[in-house]
Amino acid sequence: MSTGIRASEDCVAAFNALKMNRKYRYVTFKIENDEVVVDKLGDAPEETFTREEYEKFYNMMPRDDCRYAVYEFVVVDGKTQMEKGKLVFIAWSPDSAPIKKKMMYAGTKASFKKPMEPLDEVQSNDLDELSFDHIRQRFSS
Repeated sequence: MSTGIRASEDCVAAFNALKMNRKYRYVTFKIENDEVVVDKLGDAPEETFTREEYEKFYNMMPRDDCRYAVYEFVVVDGKTQMEKGKLVFIAWSPDSAPIKKKMMYAGTKASFKKPMEPLDEVQSNDLDELSFDHIRQRFSS
């Protein structure tokens, strides 16, 4: 199901600044006035990725509203045991969000995410699924 909601040009520009230039650690997006817009821009990545850095992002996510986010998470490569950056698309749709909003975000996700592919995705419906440990475990190989 497609909602017909489109992303603003700022969304693509913010994503490219994160991906190509590492200008931000993360970008969050929200649906506003029938358009996906940039919500928040994270600080530039620190030299070393820390749990505290991720916790800032985790704590600012709304507890009763949906968001999309792209986060440059750092995971451990199972073969080399080296840390590496991984762009992760997060579809945040907490159980406490209104049903209509959850449906709108679910129906818009595929078309919004398409220009950003390939990205690994996390669908998070509660705080455990959004936690540092959950995401690190899921993407560390």
